[in-house]
Amino acid sequence: MFALMLTLAGTLHAQERTPDYLIYMQDGRVFAQALYGSDRIDLGEPLNNVEIAFRNSAPTLHEIYDNRPLIAPEIEVDDPFGFTHGVLTPDGTAMIALEQENAAFGYRIVRYMDANSEILHTGTMSTDNGYLDPLGFAPDGSLLLLERTMRYRLEMVNIWRLSLDNPQPPALVSTFDVGVLSGRTAILPDGSGVLLGVALSTNTGYTFNFEQMRVFAFPFQTTPPPEPRSVFELYPFPVHTIGVLPIDDINTLRGALNTVMPNPGAPTRPQPFLHWSLSDDHRRITCYPDSNWTNATFDYTCAGMASPRAYDGHQGTDVGGILDGLPIGTPVYPATRGVVVRQFEGCSGGIDVSCGSAYGNIVMLEHTLTVNGESQLWFTGYAHLHSTLVEVGMMIDNLTEPIAYSGETGVGGPHLHFEVRNWYINANNRWVDPWGAYYAPHDESLWIGGNDRPTALVTTSDENE
Repeated sequence: MFALMLTLAGTLHAQERTPDYLIYMQDGRVFAQALYGSDRIDLGEPLNNVEIAFRNSAPTLHEIYDNRPLIAPEIEVDDPFGFTHGVLTPDGTAMIALEQENAAFGYRIVRYMDANSEILHTGTMSTDNGYLDPLGFAPDGSLLLLERTMRYRLEMVNIWRLSLDNPQPPALVSTFDVGVLSGRTAILPDGSGVLLGVALSTNTGYTFNFEQMRVFAFPFQTTPPPEPRSVFELYPFPVHTIGVLPIDDINTLRGALNTVMPNPGAPTRPQPFLHWSLSDDHRRITCYPDSNWTNATFDYTCAGMASPRAYDGHQGTDVGGILDGLPIGTPVYPATRGVVVRQFEGCSGGIDVSCGSAYGNIVMLEHTLTVNGESQLWFTGYAHLHSTLVEVGMMIDNLTEPIAYSGETGVGGPHLHFEVRNWYINANNRWVDPWGAYYAPHDESLWIGGNDRPTALVTTSDENE
């Protein structure tokens, strides 16, 4: 049930310890960066699954994973909540887990001990309040939590405290403004604190110490990210934090990364979760074939583009309503519930390859989906928009209210570019074809209603000319 987000919480060790190194991926390579120094080790391109190699190189984590059936109960198939992150209590007898609701904004914090579970706190994300993610334990035994609205981006460090023995709601105890951080949290090997993330704009990493309740900064050595091939590659950020290891374990990790392992298989896909992002009367695929249904309605005519166009490398589905494209001002709806993680509205209109990297005005949503008892992170992108109706950080719950109006910004004439991405694919761009071209045996559509006619929740819509 529990994936690679598991961490071990403990107390601060007073004795001197070996240097700790942050393990992260950037542009397909694995690096080890000293937390409080300038040393950075290039571990090369991995031949093995990076997170599995990391887990097997960390003795404490390996022991936790070997023993997890003693703590984790069986999955309830109909439970809409999926495991996101967990910490073990200092004595190792219980696990405190964050679980998030499938394609929605509810969350809960659960204590698992032996075969029993107890819900300690429940909440619902909103535009003003995020969910609370377990970090570790304060010296008095209370649980420390980090408030988040997005899984791999953090704009403000808000630390909350929850007593495990007193039925009081969590209380905000500390706030730190350290700029925008990318990467997920990772426990320090001695359990004294946790990595919060890295600020790419200033090449600085930040940790939080449980005993001192303070944030500490360290230089983060990185190379400039490569020029993105798509505006939707800018989120998630190009640094993916894996965890923290003592220097003595780096060579073990290097060996594990250089060991060719059998392909563990593609990640399990969620059940179909995508709704058609336009009204039911706007269905024409204007430029690219995607499935049997889109092939049958495919039109080689696409304003502003050469014709015919091949599908390879396009990484999305282009939708128009008539031969001349999608009427400008057509309402664009969210494919499923999510959080706005990117929004750009700087293009005035018309064909301009330099505006929005040829995508024009865009919106990108982050979606948390429950798959086999665990939470997966997915993204949908909407491009070439005339105007947007949302801002970064907004929770999008009503699927019948538009998030934007279609346009012709960027390149390609009046149409909607729609695409899907998945954090768990081992590729730089993490693009997924929602029509089913994936990895066997996972060749299944992501559309509710199927490929032939994905379900639209709005029957007709008036264009906002």
